[in-house]
Formats: sequence, structure tokens, C-alpha cells
Amino acid sequence: MNTEPHLPIYNEATELFKNKEYQKTVEKLNEFLEKVPDYTSGGYQIRAFCYYHLKDTKKSIADADYALKLGSTNAGLINLRGVCKLDLKDTEGGHVKILKELWIWAIKAVRATGNVLPKNDKS
Repeated sequence: MNTEPHLPIYNEATELFKNKEYQKTVEKLNEFLEKVPDYTSGGYQIRAFCYYHLKDTKKSIADADYALKLGSTNAGLINLRGVCKLDLKDTEGGHVKILKELWIWAIKAVRATGNVLPKNDKS
């Protein structure tokens, strides 16, 4: 699918998000994701954070889960899922699971980059 004609919609959504216009961001992302449902995890990530700010916890979790399924490695997204699950009193999927997922994410990042810590440019 040719995504190029639809990228202005995505770009507009990201600008709305930067301006904390969460409801408008959701509307633009809905329009974009209708046309390009599996473009990247980015649309689902941003929409997950919007839903959180709009107090729609279940939709936030659903979008976070889908973004992770599409390959997102955003640690903030993993944290968002855990916070939302705690908000729903889902302690089984809450803080303990967050820590486990963050460790798994960190291990994958180290394996992918070969770096345990970022390089210090001043040394």
C-alpha cells in the first residue's frame, strides 16, 4: 500500500499531540489508521498516550498492546500499559509485569546494540 499520500494526516496528528490537543489527535490518527492500518506502531503509540490523557484506560491499553505487537520497543509505552493496568486495579498485569517487560526490553536493546551503557563523549 502506498502510504505517501496519507503521511500529511499523520504529521498533522503529531503536531496536534505536541500541542496537547489529544481529542483532535485521536481523530486524525483514526483517519490515518483507517487508510494505513499497519503502517507503523507510531500511530498506535501516540493514540495510546492520547487515550491515557483522555482517561480512556482500556483503549490506551489496547493501542499499547497493538503497538508492541507491531514491534515497538518504546519503554515509555510499556510503562504506560502498566500504569493503565494499575488504574484498572489489574495488579496481576500491573507493576510486577511492568518490571519484567522493562528488563526484557533492556536485554533486547543491549543485545541489539552491544552497549550496556551509552558512550560518554567526554571521556
